[in-house]
Amino acid sequence: MKKIIFAFIILNCSFHFVSAQAPAKLWDSFFNGALTGKDESNDLLTDANGNVFVTGTSFQTFNGGNFTTVKYDASGSQLWADHYSNTQASYKNYGKKLVMDKWQNVYAVGTTALNDGDLAICKYNSSGKVWSKNYEPYWFSTYDDYGIDMDVDSSGNFYAIARVTSPSGNLFDMYTIKCDSSGTKIWDNNYTGASADDYPVAIDVAPGGYAYALLQSFNFFGSASQFITTLQFFSGGVQNWFSK
Repeated sequence: MKKIIFAFIILNCSFHFVSAQAPAKLWDSFFNGALTGKDESNDLLTDANGNVFVTGTSFQTFNGGNFTTVKYDASGSQLWADHYSNTQASYKNYGKKLVMDKWQNVYAVGTTALNDGDLAICKYNSSGKVWSKNYEPYWFSTYDDYGIDMDVDSSGNFYAIARVTSPSGNLFDMYTIKCDSSGTKIWDNNYTGASADDYPVAIDVAPGGYAYALLQSFNFFGSASQFITTLQFFSGGVQNWFSK
């Protein structure tokens, strides 16, 4: 009968635990709007010099809130603050997402209180705002439209997506727009999955100008459930494919 022998080797190991100290705070900064209201931040980015950009909502000049973007230097000192708004009652202005191009220009996408809510975009350079624009996708569409995400390509064009009220009665659609660096529209596209809501999530631009958009869409004519949907657009705005 064969014996199976298990050999156990125990090593005498010494473990040294290093007690890590809490990181030291370098600075903090607070922005409080001049009016009473809940100031909210939605996104942040930094540039090559350590400057910090923040966008969101502050109650600064309009009691419905402002689309506010603030710049701080690397030491936390506020360099400038911009407050973009329209003043339609019961609607809110806010910044949602920040991106930076290769020339260190910063773009903020969000929503402005006009036409029951419009896609809004602001462009900033190192000194502050260059321009601000709102985009109403459809001439008759005085309905809720919300800026969601954006990206920039190597030529300085930017691409933005918004959740918009469908012109075909399909509740919310995904609206995609490409503009040049001055904010002039190059092309736009409306995507609707079926007779239900579509919720855009993100957009990204690849080399060659291909744009990819991500959304949650409702498959009304299939399983009648929500799907993760991805679309690809050619550089000219034509939809190449989509996948659910």
